[in-house]
Amino acid sequence: MVIILVRRKLTVKTKETAMTHDHFVVQSPAKPAQQLLLLFHGVGDNPVSMGQIGSWFAPLFPDALIVSIGGAEPCGPAPGRQWFSVQSVTEENRQARVDAIMPTFIETVRYWQKQSGVGRRPPR
Repeated sequence: MVIILVRRKLTVKTKETAMTHDHFVVQSPAKPAQQLLLLFHGVGDNPVSMGQIGSWFAPLFPDALIVSIGGAEPCGPAPGRQWFSVQSVTEENRQARVDAIMPTFIETVRYWQKQSGVGRRPPR
């Protein structure tokens, strides 16, 4: 098993925009990945601290590519990130905020599926 602690930026392009995401590779197996674990942190956190949680999964999933993904927007003091603002969030406007970030979220997942080689496969 190889645990790699690397922090990088990744540009994810959607139809609407291109966004740069920090990411933190917790583990990259020596052979092709059999599983993909993507960790998405909460408001104000960052991919490195979430990556520490990912290191707990590494021994349980030695064939997994484990990556902690940083939120799309800055939040509070650096290196805090968020996927959408919770400032003045209400039950009425929460879903619109989630809907707005969802294309970026989906493209991020697809990017890592492609990078890892893990994705939809025909049943055996």
